[in-house]
Amino acid sequence: MDLGYLAAHIATLPAWIALTIESDHLEFQSPEAKQLMPRAVSTPSKLVQLLDASVARARESLSRTTEDHLMNTWQFRYGSRVVSEAPRYAMIRDTVFSHLAHHRAQLGVYLRLNDIALPGIYGPSADEKAF
Repeated sequence: MDLGYLAAHIATLPAWIALTIESDHLEFQSPEAKQLMPRAVSTPSKLVQLLDASVARARESLSRTTEDHLMNTWQFRYGSRVVSEAPRYAMIRDTVFSHLAHHRAQLGVYLRLNDIALPGIYGPSADEKAF
């Protein structure tokens, strides 16, 4: 996946929280699934706008849900075949947060290949000067 698409994908992944809360499944071949595929953006400010909108959508959906609703089953489907099925909270953990960590690591490779220092994510990175 190219860098622009990867960055847009990372920026829009938080909105998948809302998708998981507000629907019972996602069918990979559906028009809705195709709309989830982000387009590369041309500027960092547009990327930040995408991220901000995605996080706002997730927060709004989370504010309206209940713990009981998060315990209900959610599915990924491919046609009539169920590819993955788990409680909503588990799907959010796996398809948003674990997926996000995976793609952030890919983004780190792109940054390194382009001689861009990696920012700290869980603390200082090896590229940051020690205090």
